[in-house]
Amino acid sequence: MEGDVIFAKITPSMQNGKSAIARGLVNGLGFGSTEFHVLRPGREVLPEWLWYFVRQRSFREEARNHFRGSAGQQRVPASFIEQCEIPLPSVDEQRRLVGRIREGFDRLNEIQQLHLDADREASAIFSSLLAIHFRILLEESRNTTINDLALETKYGTSRRCSRDEHGTPVLRIPNISGGAINTDGLKFCDHLTETELPKFLLRQGDVLIVRSNGSRDLVGGCAVFDGEDGIYAYASYLIRIRVNSEKVLPRFLAFYLESAMGRGAIAERTRTSAGQHNINSKNLRTIPLPCPPLEIQRYLVEQMVHQRRVIREILDKFNDMAEQEEALRQSVLRKAFFEEL
Repeated sequence: MEGDVIFAKITPSMQNGKSAIARGLVNGLGFGSTEFHVLRPGREVLPEWLWYFVRQRSFREEARNHFRGSAGQQRVPASFIEQCEIPLPSVDEQRRLVGRIREGFDRLNEIQQLHLDADREASAIFSSLLAIHFRILLEESRNTTINDLALETKYGTSRRCSRDEHGTPVLRIPNISGGAINTDGLKFCDHLTETELPKFLLRQGDVLIVRSNGSRDLVGGCAVFDGEDGIYAYASYLIRIRVNSEKVLPRFLAFYLESAMGRGAIAERTRTSAGQHNINSKNLRTIPLPCPPLEIQRYLVEQMVHQRRVIREILDKFNDMAEQEEALRQSVLRKAFFEEL
């Protein structure tokens, strides 16, 4: 009903603070997921007071301590909500405190927006730097294609993978982010035969490229594998480029594919079918790029690696600021409910 407070009961939505006040419902009524607890305020409590209470990190941490169910499907039981005590000043005092909370949150929202704008601008700097480097190279260097520089381009394995840590770790699309490879949320495959396995094992210097995705912007995302040889395989939605190291450095190729020129070439070759955007190996190999001597490539790669590191340090500081802003929000709520605001 209009004015109800909904609070996510299931992990990880509960820990992430998924909650809201039902506002603007047609005819004052609506339907919601069974994964919400519905808290209906009585006459002595404002919806906003109740909502701000469940937004407290301390409340969510205590709720987590009362989880029931199996891993990945744990939920906060209704009994915890029913027995939880909430400070209850008069409705007029609640209204005053809710107003103070809003004032504090509005100021923090303004600060957060400034940080988001600065974050966006910092992220755009690296793209601009890449554009400058490669625009000059395109004017001054011999141009070639990926086909001339690649020893092979190969799709990954389509064998089924699982979270069970048996078999070969397999890198997938989520493991390629921000021009780097991470091993978060790895899946494993124990179905690769002795004949198949060597075909999909990665070596240092292999370039992995996202070939298919529901988001067009993610197609062509790439990173250079720098782990130990012969340990990791890669999944079918990725293409591996193994380059001729006497002609091109893997990181030089990866940086080019991240640049505006590289992204444009990928976009021109991307096709859409049934909601999926794809670039195939054949089209990927036709992408043109500058190919200066290796010593120039090496110098530029060193410059770009340094510039990316500086940008990431800046972005990390913005992330730290975001955590501080959330800590301030929690401080405002704590003062409202348990101290003095």
